[in-house]
Amino acid sequence: MSRKFHVRRDAPKSTTDPWSSIPERLGEITGFKRQVVMVYSHKPGISDSLNEYCADAARFCNSKHGPGSCVGLSTVLPGEAGATKVLERAFSRREITGVKLHAHVQVVRPNDPKCDEIYETCIKHGKSILFHAGRAPNSPGHAQDSDDLCSYRYIEDVMKRHPQLRLCIPHLGSDEESEYFALLQRFENLYLDTANTHSDYLGQLNDSVSIRETIRRGILASSNQIMYGSDFPNIPHTLYTEVRAWDKYDLPPDVLNKLLTKNAETFYGFEASTRTVAVL
Repeated sequence: MSRKFHVRRDAPKSTTDPWSSIPERLGEITGFKRQVVMVYSHKPGISDSLNEYCADAARFCNSKHGPGSCVGLSTVLPGEAGATKVLERAFSRREITGVKLHAHVQVVRPNDPKCDEIYETCIKHGKSILFHAGRAPNSPGHAQDSDDLCSYRYIEDVMKRHPQLRLCIPHLGSDEESEYFALLQRFENLYLDTANTHSDYLGQLNDSVSIRETIRRGILASSNQIMYGSDFPNIPHTLYTEVRAWDKYDLPPDVLNKLLTKNAETFYGFEASTRTVAVL
């Protein structure tokens, strides 16, 4: 089972910062065997430092638990000077298997032309992108209304122009789940993850019977393109309740295994490992 772990702060001054051991400690606490650590920049000029920090954290975790225990997602601010070079430097680190972007934090529409160089660089290097491009949660604290920044139609445009791009939209694209499930049928390199969809943070958006049935149908129809995700511990919530929520969907064992393990291993480029993946 893989899990997302965010770091939202400026990069530390030292790669020996004790934060580097957080992925290791969380793995021991939760029982998860695969972890994705990620960063995202909210202003220009900090991406390189964040990316080095992210790669070092993943390397530290792998040194303790073996290759394939942890991978990192680098970041870049769309439109910042030298964005392509920032990514190429990040991709030189073997621990970095993709990029994390966030429309709300970085104040960018996914189909903004300044994102194109990021998409093209990822395609060139065979890297994936995790892009928070769903409208929820919308907050008055955002620099721009997320309903203006985000729409499934923007992602549709991106995939039409970059069909080779491996792109994942977290939170099942909340609150446009049905529209995103429909896109999965058209674009084989588009993925969704389930982060926070059953927690006490975003879960209230998906707690109706009709939404649950929509989610179940979507998973069964696109079982190779949907994976488990979590914002724990960046956003504190009831992690095990979130995991156990999938019991009520009565998914076939092979589909559940894809959801909890295989799809994330494929999308994030985890190395082959003989370690048993925990199903909590």
